[in-house]
Amino acid sequence: MLLFLATALAGDDFVSTDYSTADRQVAYVGHLAAPPEAVYAALVDHTGMPAWMPKITKVTVDDTDADAPGGVGCTRSCSFGGMAIEETVVWMEEGVGYAYTVDVGPVSNHVGVVQIADDGSGGTDLTWDQYFDKKGLKARMMAKKMPKLLDEAVQNLEAQILGEAPAA
Repeated sequence: MLLFLATALAGDDFVSTDYSTADRQVAYVGHLAAPPEAVYAALVDHTGMPAWMPKITKVTVDDTDADAPGGVGCTRSCSFGGMAIEETVVWMEEGVGYAYTVDVGPVSNHVGVVQIADDGSGGTDLTWDQYFDKKGLKARMMAKKMPKLLDEAVQNLEAQILGEAPAA
C-alpha cells in the first residue's frame, strides 16, 4: 500500500496492480479557492456527494469491512440514471486523498484516485485520475465525457464549501 501512495503522489502514470492493470484514461487537474481541510472533508463525506457530483442522486455507504466509518474497506453505492455503481475505498490518507475501485459499473478494471494539495495561497489543487480498460463504447464515452463532468463537480464542490450557489 505504501508503494501505491508514494507512486501516486509522484504523479506517475501508475495504478497499483493490486487494484487494476488498466492505463490511465482520465487525468483531471482542478483548482478550488476553498481551503484543503474543507475540500478533504467534503470529498470523504461520501453520502454528501450528490450535492456536488453531477448525475449522482444518492450514495449509501456500508462500513462493515471498513477500518473506520467511510474509510478503507467501506463500500459505497452511487445511484444515477436508473443504475448504481458499487465502489470500495482501497486507500485513504487524511488531508491527502483516497482511491477506490469500481466493483460494479459500466467499465471494467476501474480505479479512481483523488488527491489534494495546498496551493500555498489558501486554495486547493486537486487531481482525479481514473484508470480503466478502454474497451467498448461505454468506456470510450466515459473517457471523453469524464473531464467535463469532473470540472462541473469541482465547481459545485467549491461553491458548496464557500456557501455560494453552484454555477448554472
